[in-house]
Amino acid sequence: MLGTTRTAELTITVGADQDDAFSSELLHRLARLARERGIERFVAELIPRISG
Repeated sequence: MLGTTRTAELTITVGADQDDAFSSELLHRLARLARERGIERFVAELIPRISG
């Protein structure tokens, strides 16, 4: 359940020129940092920024 002190939710906008490996590495690092800080549930959404 979101809203507790053991949950985290975030949304990240990723540039269209960023590859999938970058996004995957970013999420893995954020998840590791969250676990180290006692976060039990981590919800993340990557939103591609469309150039235009």
